[in-house]
Amino acid sequence: MVTLEKEGYETENVAVTKSIGGAVAGNIIAGGLVGWGVDAMTGAQYNLHPETVNIRLRPVVAAAGGSKSNQQTKEFIEELNKLDDLLVQKKVSPEEYSKMRAALVDKYQK
Repeated sequence: MVTLEKEGYETENVAVTKSIGGAVAGNIIAGGLVGWGVDAMTGAQYNLHPETVNIRLRPVVAAAGGSKSNQQTKEFIEELNKLDDLLVQKKVSPEEYSKMRAALVDKYQK
């Protein structure tokens, strides 16, 4: 888990996972157990996912009952629920739903 913190901004967490890279088998063949052992000890045998992490820092909003951010969050949830209902009622196709959801996320990420 990678945690990004900056004073005045919300803390963001990103899960980073590892998997064994495809070059490990080749390294065992070419370098034997010594080659694999070195990679295992240094962590070079692993690939990390995601390879790139992009975070948009969001300023901390003061606790105010009617803040603009809170209102936008409520509006986003309401619109997303309506969109979900349209999909469940089969009034939009899964492709249309994906496009409309992406547009909705873009609208409220700004």
